[in-house]
Amino acid sequence: MRDRILIPLLVLAAATPFARLLLAGDLSFVQDASRQVTEDPVAAANPSPGALLWNRSPTVSYSEAGAWRPLRAADLAADRALFGATPLSPGTVRWFHLRSVLWHAIAVLLLHALLRRWGLGRGDAFAGSLVFALHPVQVEAVASAAGRGDLLCVVFLLAGLLLHSRVRRCGMAGGLAATALALALLSKESAAVFLPLAALSDWFFRDGRRFRMTLRRWPAYLLYAALTAGWAVAWSGVPGAAGSVTRMIPGRWGETVVGAVLTLSKILAYYLRLVVLPVDMAFDFHLAEARRPDLFPVFLTVLFGVVLLWAARRAIRSGGPAAFAILWVGVALLPVSHLVLPLGIPTAERFLAVPLIGIALLAGVILGRAARAGRFGMLLAGTVIACLGAVSAERAGVWRSDDALWSSTMERVRSPRALTYEAARMRTLGELRAEESLRLLDANRTAEARAARDRSHAAAERALAFCDEALALWDKCPALGPGPGLSARAERSRALFGLRRHQEALEEADRVVRVRPGWHAGHHARALALLGLGRMREAAEEIETALLTLRTPEALLTAAAIHEKFAIEYEARGNRALAYRGLRRSWEIFHDPAANAGVRRALDAMQADRDGREKVLRERVRRDPSDGEAWLELASTYAQYGEYGAAEPIYLDLLRRAQGAARLDVMYHYALYFWQWRDTPEACRRAAALYEEILRSEPGLEEVRRQLEICREQTGDE
Repeated sequence: MRDRILIPLLVLAAATPFARLLLAGDLSFVQDASRQVTEDPVAAANPSPGALLWNRSPTVSYSEAGAWRPLRAADLAADRALFGATPLSPGTVRWFHLRSVLWHAIAVLLLHALLRRWGLGRGDAFAGSLVFALHPVQVEAVASAAGRGDLLCVVFLLAGLLLHSRVRRCGMAGGLAATALALALLSKESAAVFLPLAALSDWFFRDGRRFRMTLRRWPAYLLYAALTAGWAVAWSGVPGAAGSVTRMIPGRWGETVVGAVLTLSKILAYYLRLVVLPVDMAFDFHLAEARRPDLFPVFLTVLFGVVLLWAARRAIRSGGPAAFAILWVGVALLPVSHLVLPLGIPTAERFLAVPLIGIALLAGVILGRAARAGRFGMLLAGTVIACLGAVSAERAGVWRSDDALWSSTMERVRSPRALTYEAARMRTLGELRAEESLRLLDANRTAEARAARDRSHAAAERALAFCDEALALWDKCPALGPGPGLSARAERSRALFGLRRHQEALEEADRVVRVRPGWHAGHHARALALLGLGRMREAAEEIETALLTLRTPEALLTAAAIHEKFAIEYEARGNRALAYRGLRRSWEIFHDPAANAGVRRALDAMQADRDGREKVLRERVRRDPSDGEAWLELASTYAQYGEYGAAEPIYLDLLRRAQGAARLDVMYHYALYFWQWRDTPEACRRAAALYEEILRSEPGLEEVRRQLEICREQTGDE
């Protein structure tokens, strides 16, 4: 079969499993993709390539602290720039999926070229490329927009290996291969195994398994090593990466060697099962650390080790692509095997993208020989490839929405992430039923309202139970730190808030914020708990911190509600400055006239009142600049509405000019400015100092003495 026929067939094979996903009518971004595409502050800014390259802060683009993947961020930012700031429509989501499918097709074509370069026949290379294109472990990287980094990494890794296959010492081909390696490293960390894989392929396919011949390419290997080392140094500068590095080798063996090997056996068994029998697949399933031997995983690991030794011996003596494929899998599995890095322990289908290249080579040789053996062999090879395609098509279908993905995961494996998502879904359902209960109560339908409230409570209880189950699973998993279970802990805090257990919700949220300061979910959960406890000012500050990190719709709604309640409370206390600030912030955050009609009317009334008072007072002081009473009232007006920069200079000027009783009056209003309107501990101390100065001149002013005592109580001063 000629290449001009094979190429379109391979592209068609790469796209076929995802046809159902691309044609789905209810598409939405799934899990991490929704954050990295629709809410990513880096992508939203449409940054320059240089800004993406040098910005190594752990933004949403890079998924978590310690991950630096600017090429993935740039590729998603390009899609976002072309298709809008908030790509929510199915057509736009479909475009992101289509682009991922195109990258996958490019990887399949590059693999076919590399297999041919390694000496496989046209039929064997075609069969191996089909296995790579249709294997279900590829689905996660292709079907999720967040998996774009894995696709880019594999594409540039394969391109680099193809270019390296033309390298003699270094030269232009070596420079191009190094460029491809740099692009692969900037896509995902998996490309760090490029050097040993390139040397292995040289030794096996180009140098007749003669080490001296391979070592002649040392300039190219040195370039790759220097590039990888430079990337590692840059990566270590990412916030959170330094902690990961310190836990790599020295702290890694805090566990016993036996425990690490037993855990490794579970991971290898899971990965081998995914490759050979890709069923019961879960999204980001976290394995518990092995604390005692499990016979089957240990047996498989020992068997895999024996096969690796056989492959090394066979490769040295007589060669053969099967031996090379097994060695490739052994090298490529190192970064995700728990042997070097404790991973916490996430196992994911996408982690097998690089090892699958060796699997594809081995499968291509086996299926190619079977097809040449006769009709039965050809039928067997075709059946294997068709089954892989069918499972992939079914797996791709669950990536159309979060609900479909997590319900699929929950059916197969009780993953802690799936349990956390289910808890969030239950909590949202409980909130909707609580709102329904309030509406029914307003309509005097008491019995129905009570039933809705009971259903809301039951949903919140289920959410809490899912969170507890997820945390129990997290506790069994070794981790780089306490981070992996934080989502479940933040969700537990919100579930407790739904059950009106506000103090427990605050304690849970405090634990999240202590471990991961600045994380929007932790601050959002803490703001809700503070709101339930009636600590409005702290709740408002907490939700503002959450919004600095990520402006999710849920956080925006919470922020608007908190600021509105904050304004109502301070209006009742007579503090119009803070009330005005709360109303204005509520309107700025959630600019929805229908939802905030009452807020808008109150804000307009207060603004009209403020403008009218300022106009009258400005006219008075213009006509008579010595009118201290008018100046004092003008300063108080500014203070009431939070315009402190305009109020304070007037107070200070009046203090310089006023004498006697007039000066005491100015000091009294200036103290009120600090105590009532600024409303911070430091402002209360300044107010107390002014009250003390007034009392030194007029000790009999009981109102001033009472206010001084209140200020001291608020600051804790004696």
